[in-house]
Amino acid sequence: MTETALVTGASAGIGRELARQFARRGHDVVLVARREERLRELAREFEDTYGVVAHVVVQDLASREGREALFEETESRGIAVTYLVNNVGMGTQGSFLDIDTERELTQLELNVVTPTHLTKLYGPGLRARNGGVLNVASSAAFQPGPYMAVYFASKRVILFALASPENAK
Repeated sequence: MTETALVTGASAGIGRELARQFARRGHDVVLVARREERLRELAREFEDTYGVVAHVVVQDLASREGREALFEETESRGIAVTYLVNNVGMGTQGSFLDIDTERELTQLELNVVTPTHLTKLYGPGLRARNGGVLNVASSAAFQPGPYMAVYFASKRVILFALASPENAK
């Protein structure tokens, strides 16, 4: 049975490259992001180049409904996710009191709540398949961040809270 990696934020940057690495190693992939055309282009490339199945799921993960829709979509397609790559995220920059509150709350939703929620949703299946979770954090987790306080704090949560080995048992 082929293993499948679900990669959030797969349309660009680190997510795109992580998805490529899984496909290169023969894993089927579930590519998740908001940009459909980029995902479809990537899926074609992976299928043509690596001979894997590349599923495209266009979804905004900044809401509970979006995350649950992603899970329901993979379940309804019969996709058995072996690896969950929590990569989607965003950053804001500026004086704390000057940054738009809604942008900061969306940042926390994407950087902290989304990986937590997706790990809870997919966790039982991952455990059953002896799979794993990769949380993309940042060196920002190790230091204070002038003009990026919420971003730096959110990356610390991902690095230390969700990545603890005892949380995987």
